[in-house]
Amino acid sequence: MSGWKELGKRFDERVGRGTEKAGRILNRRSALRTVVLTGAATAGAVALGVRPAFASVTCPEACGPSPLCSHGCPSVGCPSGYTLCRHPPLSCGGYCVWSTGTWVHCTGYGKCSQGFTLCQDCKPNHSCDICICVSGIICRECCTPRDVREEQERLRKLLATS
Repeated sequence: MSGWKELGKRFDERVGRGTEKAGRILNRRSALRTVVLTGAATAGAVALGVRPAFASVTCPEACGPSPLCSHGCPSVGCPSGYTLCRHPPLSCGGYCVWSTGTWVHCTGYGKCSQGFTLCQDCKPNHSCDICICVSGIICRECCTPRDVREEQERLRKLLATS
C-alpha cells in the first residue's frame, strides 16, 4: 500500500512542477508583451527627463511568491540558500528561461511612474525546485536619468552585500 502512496506523491510533485513551469511561461509572455508595449515609451521619457503619458500601474497576472518559497522572499534577490536560476541551466531541464533569472512584472509605480517590480526565479543551491519571488518596488522615486543611475548603484551595493 505504501508503494502506491509513494507513486502518487511522486506523480503529484511532477504535475505540480509542470503546472508551475507552464504558468511561468504563460505569465512571461504576458509580461514580455507589457514590457514591449510600454518599455520604449518609458525609456524615451526617462532619457528626455519627461514624465510618461501613462501614470497607472500595469501588471500581468501575479508571478509569486510561489508555494516553494516557504522561507519568504527579500525585496531584491533570492532567499538565503537560493540563487537566481539563469538560462541556460544544464541541470534544471528547461525550467529557467530568462538569461538574468528575472523579468519585469509591474510598471508605473512612483511619483513619475518609473517604478517597477521584478519576478525572480530562485532555485535552491542543490535542487531545481524553482521558487518565484516578487521584488519590492524598484525606482519608485526615479524621474530623471540620474535617478535611474543612482537606483542601479543602490541595488548593486545591496545585492553585493547579500
